[in-house]
Amino acid sequence: MTRLLLFIKHKLPFIWVWIEWLNTLLFRVMHGAKLKGQAEQTFKEFTLEGYTFRMVENGDLKSLHDLIHRQAEGRLTYFRPHRFELKDLEKAKRYYRSDLADNVWWPTSLPAQDLKKFYGGAK
Repeated sequence: MTRLLLFIKHKLPFIWVWIEWLNTLLFRVMHGAKLKGQAEQTFKEFTLEGYTFRMVENGDLKSLHDLIHRQAEGRLTYFRPHRFELKDLEKAKRYYRSDLADNVWWPTSLPAQDLKKFYGGAK
């Protein structure tokens, strides 16, 4: 299975995009609410004077990109879960909606009123 996935990733990148999309969907549905709750609890429990811990916001992406790309050669050798280009970070953040349930993250043309009506439940 690993060999097949590596082949698809490197030889058929247009299919790999869909695999990543499906993986993101399944992870978010299965673990999204728990992960968000854990993050919020962690932000409350762990503090460091002069720093604020919070979820990444759109305005943070350029700074995050710059921080990652300023790392010394080899610093990220064992940590590359995905690409770290600015467009990739923006894509990861683009569809997150804090005002909707955690299982809603896909691009949609539904009006905001309908999104709130159907998916605005508690997180």
